[in-house]
Amino acid sequence: MNNPSDKVTAIFQEIAQTDLWDEEMPISLQEYESLLVAEDTESLFQMIDQQDEEAIKNVTLEDLMQMPFDKSKKCIEKFSLAKRIQVLSELDTRRSYLYSQASRYGAGNQRDSEPLSAKDWRTIMGRIKHLEILQAWLYGIS
Repeated sequence: MNNPSDKVTAIFQEIAQTDLWDEEMPISLQEYESLLVAEDTESLFQMIDQQDEEAIKNVTLEDLMQMPFDKSKKCIEKFSLAKRIQVLSELDTRRSYLYSQASRYGAGNQRDSEPLSAKDWRTIMGRIKHLEILQAWLYGIS
């Protein structure tokens, strides 16, 4: 129950059992739980595609990275300027971290950490490239 999504799900379940529950909710408890555990983001993208403003506001960098590129681009096109800035901030933090990790590749005698293998370095660089593609779209560069 330490996971924030577990806490939200528990609260969601409690509300669903009370008179506060609104049958006009745009998403059911089952749909919400399936979104939390879904490996792909197809359901989330469908909500975004239907111009669900709340779904668009709640899209995270993680969601964008899990979506196929074409869906990520369509999703980003629906973002407000404020949302783009927020996601760019998250992206910059993640990219800086990945660059610092990638710098361990080929490092000689470091006492604190092990140098990266070529395979790990390629994986990190692939993620950086993915982030940079998303970054270009967030800046409005097609």
